[in-house]
Amino acid sequence: MIELGTIAVKDEVSVIEARNKVLVLAESCGFDDIGSVRLATITSEICRMLQKTGSSSKLTISIAEKDNRHGVLLIFFGNIKPFAAAGFDLFFNQITTSHSQDGELRTEAFCFIPDAGFELTEDFIAATQDRLIQQSAAELFEELERKNEELSGLLEERNDVVQKLREKTVELETETRLKSEFLANMSHELRTPLNSIIGFTLRVIKKAGKLLPKRQFKNLHTVARNAQHLLSLINALLDISKIEAGKMDIFLEDFSIYPLISEVIDLTRALIGDKNIKLESLLPENEITLYSDRSKLKQILINLVSNSIKFTESGRVTISTSMVDRDTIAEKNSFFQPDTDYIEVIVTDTGIGLDHDEKQIIFEAFRQVDGSLTRKEGGSGLGLTITRKFTDLLQGRVDVESIKKSGTTFTITLPIRMSGQNPKKYEPEELETVPIIKDHHTVLCIDDDPDVRELLQGYLTDEGFNVITARSGDEGLQKAAELQPLAITLDIQMPVKDGWTVLSELKSDKATAEIPVVIVSITDNRSLGFGLGAFDYLQKPILPDALIPAVNKILRRKARNILAVDDDPGVHDLLNQILTEEQIALRTASNGRQAIESLNEMIPDLILLDLMMPEMDGFETARQIREKPEWAEIPILVLTAKTLSRAEKNFLDQRVEAIITKEGLSSEIVLQEISTALKKVRRRFE
Repeated sequence: MIELGTIAVKDEVSVIEARNKVLVLAESCGFDDIGSVRLATITSEICRMLQKTGSSSKLTISIAEKDNRHGVLLIFFGNIKPFAAAGFDLFFNQITTSHSQDGELRTEAFCFIPDAGFELTEDFIAATQDRLIQQSAAELFEELERKNEELSGLLEERNDVVQKLREKTVELETETRLKSEFLANMSHELRTPLNSIIGFTLRVIKKAGKLLPKRQFKNLHTVARNAQHLLSLINALLDISKIEAGKMDIFLEDFSIYPLISEVIDLTRALIGDKNIKLESLLPENEITLYSDRSKLKQILINLVSNSIKFTESGRVTISTSMVDRDTIAEKNSFFQPDTDYIEVIVTDTGIGLDHDEKQIIFEAFRQVDGSLTRKEGGSGLGLTITRKFTDLLQGRVDVESIKKSGTTFTITLPIRMSGQNPKKYEPEELETVPIIKDHHTVLCIDDDPDVRELLQGYLTDEGFNVITARSGDEGLQKAAELQPLAITLDIQMPVKDGWTVLSELKSDKATAEIPVVIVSITDNRSLGFGLGAFDYLQKPILPDALIPAVNKILRRKARNILAVDDDPGVHDLLNQILTEEQIALRTASNGRQAIESLNEMIPDLILLDLMMPEMDGFETARQIREKPEWAEIPILVLTAKTLSRAEKNFLDQRVEAIITKEGLSSEIVLQEISTALKKVRRRFE
């Protein structure tokens, strides 16, 4: 090997020097113009990479012999990307790498001289060394200036391209924003008539269903069902449009993730139904506190768990958490920001799973991997799309791993503390002191939107209801406990304490558990709402034709007027004492004929019926009541001391809600059976 020179690669001048010397050597060795420029250019590219790795990088230029042929040998000292990975191996005949004693990478790149008969004489070596030495600094700077001119021209071209791209980006962003605003407005315009279609269709079904032919009755149900499906699609579109239009607010707060996961499990457990699924959480001992949007994270987890339950027939659905190992962050990808801690929330199921192609589409809008299950369970195909967009809003990401027929794992990765933007920070409001007003026609409206509160108040006040409003979940819970209203309307999407949490707390508190709750929300998750004990589920925008019947239905089912049919005055007296304490009006009848006369005058909320009475016994009374359509839905509780035969019990089971023995009759038993009977009737209306 004949060494012709070494260049310390430390700046652009040294890169150009290396290029020129290799170009001179290649021309001297008989490379043609293309071959010479090609070898010189690739040398400068490699030197440019070396320049970025450290000050000790250098290049040695030599002529050597391998396999009985002479060639140009370039030895690069420095830690650079492997030649094969960079594509440089295509330019050389042989490449070898090794490490020097100090651990630095040494790469030898050998390129055969085109003339196989080339001889390396002393005269050739001397002449070539002279040519390389004679390259003056002036030539180098002249070359550098020429290259700078070329680069300046390229930079101007690049700037022009960048400017055009920026203009195009602004244009596209404007188009996207206008499209999203259009979708949001159009969703509202479509949803309003759809609410009317649904409301009036259900009204016709209820009012004239028995007068219609079965075929037309079935057609009306089809209209109502398809309208509900369209409404769910429109609501999901509105959520997506608000995100894309930048109108989806973020509310930041500090919260513990474990109680949040417990809430999600409690809320979604009702979706399991008859499936053999174990819903559980696997959480480490150390608690984790996040600074993020609690409500949106909760909705993300509800979407994922609901999706897992939907596509799992038996087995497990599990929520777990883990901190991301900071030592492995850099190895994963550029998603992770330095000096930021991350948490993973993982939802795993043992359901039908996904194949490779299905995993590529599940986050796309309107794409569903199992049409048969979708038709069975329902869904718009936008739940996972909204999940991903909500995750993006929280500066996180969602990943999916799955094996067909073996289950699916969704992983939500989020920063422990959100940063880098200026979202709204929710400030808890001071709760007002609520005077306790004993008004049985009071409706409590819980919604964070003042326009919605005003609208609901207007609708209900016009119908004679006393309306109290609450602007947050905490305020609503306080007012519900103090006012004991006839009914509650409840929004779902509220900051800090969302509607699901409020509904769960209302139903778990003995003081408020029996208050009917009508969910009034833009989201469509009826199965979850009814599973948690909601009385009815309405979707925004709310029209009076939908709201007023829902509240009136509650009024009808709330036992405020009871008819007791019994020939024993002592039973009348006992019932009067029990029900007066509950502010329930009691009317009495001594036999079945008097009961029928009383029903013709006023329909009660519930009938307490004795069996053994003169003139008309309880069996005949129950039969006549059920024969009249206007009385058919009045719940009947039988109070009797009679031992019933199998035939008598079968007769009554078809006509009454429950049978209570008079022995040991207590207020607790009566009130509990009244409550149970009303719930049964309520479910027939839902």
